[in-house]
Amino acid sequence: MRAERPGARIGLADIVTDVIAASERDLDVAAAARYEANSNHLFLDPVLKGRYPDDVRELYEPLGLSGHIQADDEQAIAAPIDFLGVNHYQRVIVSADGTDAHLGARGIPAAPATTSLGWSVIPDALHDILVRLHREYPPIPIYVTENGASFDDYVDPSGEVLDTERIAYLTGYLAAAAAAIDEGVDLRGYFAWSLLDNFEWGEGYRRRFGLVFVDYGTQRRIPKASARWYRDLIERHATAARR
Repeated sequence: MRAERPGARIGLADIVTDVIAASERDLDVAAAARYEANSNHLFLDPVLKGRYPDDVRELYEPLGLSGHIQADDEQAIAAPIDFLGVNHYQRVIVSADGTDAHLGARGIPAAPATTSLGWSVIPDALHDILVRLHREYPPIPIYVTENGASFDDYVDPSGEVLDTERIAYLTGYLAAAAAAIDEGVDLRGYFAWSLLDNFEWGEGYRRRFGLVFVDYGTQRRIPKASARWYRDLIERHATAARR
């Protein structure tokens, strides 16, 4: 990529989950550490620290990890990036659970779980992972490349989509991002997920994350109340920056 586009800025975007142990019991703490290794360290550490960390090696060695890592793999994976993209959606509470033969851990959304997917809405979770990334990894510009929530949006009789829950969500998470900046996090940008209602992986078209409602039958686009709120927020910031 750098050879073909010398001026391009290249980075990694990864889902980073806020992982919390269900209790102070040694079994739950150890289960949360395994969950964290599997969800976050497995992807972040090779890129930002140049090697798979000990917790990932310990977790995956029974599955033959060392036999799959070739001599120059970690050096190649650690090629410098220009920014880290953080996709964040929720905090997960993890307890020891023997039903998962590999992880031995079970993660459930932290309360309150108030999105239509049952995901937690805890703005502090975004703040906490941004601060941890800032403290635990080498300095790098960060972008929140995905953050948002699905709700049961609908068009009311007046033709409006009044998604006040999404406005409250964005208000809280943007405030959390601002608090992280105040604590020294090099956060360069925030991207709400998503502009339009769209196909959401295994959920298909049933879940609506967009700032703009899509009538899938007619393809009509209807800006939700959150779209107007977000537009006005950006305009206020732009006006303040020009002063």
